[in-house]
Amino acid sequence: MRKDCSKLQKILSEGITQKVFSNCAVSVGNRTGELYQYCIDDGNKKTDKNTLFDMASVTKIISTTMITMALVEKNSLTLDDTLGDFFDCPDDKKQITLKQLLTHTAGFSASYDIGNDAKTPENVLQAILKKPLVLPVGKDVFYSCPGFIVLGKVLESVERKTLDVLCEKYVLSPLEMHHTCYCPKDSNIACSNTNVDLTGIVNDNNARFMGGVSGNAGLFSSISDMSKFAVMLANRGEKVISKGLFTKAIECYTKGLSESRGLGFNLVDSRYGQTGELFGLYSYGHTGYTGTSVFVDRETDLTVVLLTNRTHFDLDYSVFQGYRAKIHNAIRGEFI
Repeated sequence: MRKDCSKLQKILSEGITQKVFSNCAVSVGNRTGELYQYCIDDGNKKTDKNTLFDMASVTKIISTTMITMALVEKNSLTLDDTLGDFFDCPDDKKQITLKQLLTHTAGFSASYDIGNDAKTPENVLQAILKKPLVLPVGKDVFYSCPGFIVLGKVLESVERKTLDVLCEKYVLSPLEMHHTCYCPKDSNIACSNTNVDLTGIVNDNNARFMGGVSGNAGLFSSISDMSKFAVMLANRGEKVISKGLFTKAIECYTKGLSESRGLGFNLVDSRYGQTGELFGLYSYGHTGYTGTSVFVDRETDLTVVLLTNRTHFDLDYSVFQGYRAKIHNAIRGEFI
């Protein structure tokens, strides 16, 4: 295995000088553990292994997905349970299953400012359920943050605890991810907002409206913690859920549809470009709008965690997506 990471470091240095981000941390590993870690910053806010980054939608797999799988494992719920089993909801949503929420095939809309309809955080669930679906249930993949907010509410209703408490119990504590949390109080945080006075406040508007704890976004994590999470992924759920159930989570449930999706996990196929051209078919992970991501190459079990604060400079997301691909190409080329 090569240890010369000069190409990767050059790309990350360019990211700093071109104001793609002001803080960045990268971890590379496999099933045996972390192999390489690198932190870089612009000198204004130092980045180290414990610097917290706004994980944005990577929250969906760290928290919401893994909690769901843990509750399935303990028979507290099943993937075929429907929203009508938990809530009073309109007829068009009663038969939506947890599996459809996890695979983004429930037909809920993409992200929008839910606060405009809900007015208060306590009304978020009913506001989402009242909004018309954008697609018939099960017809196609339509990536939906509101769908994962609803899933988070299901988990809270089953356990009668808030999502931050459930995440600590089922994911963070077993993996000893001691720095990861919702609503961080730490001062060692990379700012994900253009206003530095909002450092430590979640960038996602809906998670912010909900007080920072949500099923779609809100977690903050460090490269040291995310390395542990990535190694768990490479080991098929070790310490969190059984290997058998995790293997089912990374199967493709949307063949023939517009995206390849597992249970919560984004799966790499020929249409997906953010992991570059070198990651194998159905490699699995998730990205975050703030410039974060974690992926496991299914062919080699190589893990890549990328933490940045792209949104600090409000860089266009499509530009960053291409940048993320270059980083993954460089890593797989240098480590395999």
